Amino acid sequence: MEIRGERKNKKVRFASLKEGEAFYYNSELLMKTSAVYDKSTLFSTPPYEDLSGTIYNCVSLRHGRMMACADDAMVGIARVHIEKEY
Repeated sequence: MEIRGERKNKKVRFASLKEGEAFYYNSELLMKTSAVYDKSTLFSTPPYEDLSGTIYNCVSLRHGRMMACADDAMVGIARVHIEKEY
């Protein structure tokens, strides 16, 4: 599968994105997902870790791993094209 992303200069708050929208954050191409709550500490990474667990709310389109983004983080809008390779 080939994923191509194009940056727009527009910045918005992460909380204003809809599920499934692609965006750039810290040079990483991500997609907003519904919140996934993880009570284990196996995959927890600060600063989104607390005593009750971790909430993951986006996924890396390059690596496929769940990540966390703060609601008030400013993110760049992305235009993404995904092609399946045969």
